[in-house]
Amino acid sequence: MLKHPTLDLLGQLGLAGMAKAFAEMATNDDAASLSHAEWLALLLDHEATYRNDRRLALRFAPRQTAPPRRA
Repeated sequence: MLKHPTLDLLGQLGLAGMAKAFAEMATNDDAASLSHAEWLALLLDHEATYRNDRRLALRFAPRQTAPPRRA
């Protein structure tokens, strides 16, 4: 299986969560027993969770306020 080109392509497509999951699952012996559909479902679930976590982190991050404007 071509791991590095796939990881590079996932990164280029902006699928960082999926790339991280792919790298983790490629080294996991339990993942070898999964069907293709199950493997893909796990990758998609990781990507969705990664995006949701990023969105929440940005929403709840402390905001910097702009200095008051002088008139």
